[in-house]
Amino acid sequence: MPTHGEMTATIEKYVAALSNGDLDAMLQLYAPDVRIEDPVGTPERQGHAAVDALMRQAVDAGMKLVLTAPVCTAGRSAAFAFSATLGGGAMEVDSINVVEFGADGKIVRSRAYWGPDNIRPGAG
Repeated sequence: MPTHGEMTATIEKYVAALSNGDLDAMLQLYAPDVRIEDPVGTPERQGHAAVDALMRQAVDAGMKLVLTAPVCTAGRSAAFAFSATLGGGAMEVDSINVVEFGADGKIVRSRAYWGPDNIRPGAG
């Protein structure tokens, strides 16, 4: 089972990879059969191809992430809060993501908690 430090490092790599548009680095963090629900309540996506398609939209929108609180871990799960800036700062979205890790330290499930009330005009 991954440690708190290993899970936190993976989350930090995720934030950096997505913010830098490095989809290859980000995909390396996920298990091949990962399941993603982003946002919660939408159909679950499964596998690297689905993750790539979803995250490519975020990269194309110029998404930049900033962690807004420490990463919290319990068992093989981690929760992290962040603010995402899109469109060169035109829009901001607050989210809390909860991820589950496999024994190999790869993310096997990810759920993103955000909705329309978490979207606001940005400063840019």
